[in-house]
Amino acid sequence: MNFYRVTIECRAHGAIGEFQHKSYDVIAYGRDDAAKTAMHDAHADAWETRSPVSIESRDENEIDVMTKHYILCALWSSCDEFEQPLDAVYTPSDVSPDAWADARSACADFVGQAREIIESLPNWYGAHPDCGKKFPKYAAAGHDFWLTRNGHGAGFWDRGLNDAGGKLTDMCVGYNGVDMYVGDDGNIHAQ
Repeated sequence: MNFYRVTIECRAHGAIGEFQHKSYDVIAYGRDDAAKTAMHDAHADAWETRSPVSIESRDENEIDVMTKHYILCALWSSCDEFEQPLDAVYTPSDVSPDAWADARSACADFVGQAREIIESLPNWYGAHPDCGKKFPKYAAAGHDFWLTRNGHGAGFWDRGLNDAGGKLTDMCVGYNGVDMYVGDDGNIHAQ
């Protein structure tokens, strides 16, 4: 899947019934219709939305792939208030733009420290079919980064990566744990 920047023109009622025109950019994950829906949902309460002015697609890079798999792992390993796994009901398109941005920022920061190690990992790391064919080591690293930073019983340290697994685990120490939760708006948020 590609990532989309959606620019949409919105209008809101002013104090004396006037309209103010605004444009917003958001990064939405998914198909064209998912991107449009994400933009509309993000401003449904405050804005009367109109058709997107533009939808700009770009190819995924290694940070995008890592972030996507980080989010997928977060949904898989997190539960709602009824102890039901989030991924049983929610998909990455249900994750709030702020949570996506925080995840991408953390993944980019981690890759900034660990790129050389990730690139040197054996080819079997990331060979799981769920990792896909585009940047599979980064897909697996996104999964393991989520697990390791949150203190789960699996992660970089137990993948048979020897010294590299230990180094990647040590790099996670500076990252606080993150909890995913369902907000009042029905979207998934991180804290």
